Amino acid sequence: TIDYNKYTEQVQFGSVVETKNNYYFISAALGEIGMDDGSTIYALSTEAPIYQKLEGKRKGDTFTMKDEEIEILDVR
Repeated sequence: TIDYNKYTEQVQFGSVVETKNNYYFISAALGEIGMDDGSTIYALSTEAPIYQKLEGKRKGDTFTMKDEEIEILDVR
């Protein structure tokens, strides 16, 4: 269960993570979700390899994916 009233600065289950190119929602492995405004959010589980790179990180931290260093712009 996701507690929508709980605020955290670290990436964990229920977080929305914003990077320059993507948004990630840590929830269930639902894949790519198209939003009404034309943007895309990737819903991924805590079992996903990318989550292992994101877990516990905060706004301003970076992680590497496909030889690219990616900065976390926000965590909600």
